[in-house]
Amino acid sequence: MAYHLVIFKQSTAIEPTIDLYLGSARTVNLYWEAAGIDIGLPTISAITERADSEAGFCISGTTLTAFKVELELLYKHWNTSHKGHELPPTHSELMHAVILALDDESFDNATLMIA
Repeated sequence: MAYHLVIFKQSTAIEPTIDLYLGSARTVNLYWEAAGIDIGLPTISAITERADSEAGFCISGTTLTAFKVELELLYKHWNTSHKGHELPPTHSELMHAVILALDDESFDNATLMIA
């Protein structure tokens, strides 16, 4: 299974502002979830479980703000400690792009989905 991260700038938007390919389930598990478990990031460590559930992975508001904080910690983790694996440049760029997008005040009413 392949996963995409999409961000809708406004909750009423039809087309996403950002649509990024996260990778296969194995890639998401290795670079996102396993590292999230190691450093205690509850939302990131359950990406595939939530994305594959009936409710899906869809966050906004304060939950999206908390996700951004987790993503910043994950990004910092990968830039300081690799534990035998190195984060591919494309994933580092992807994480940084999402962080920057969520820093933009125009994304205050954004919704993020992973599917």
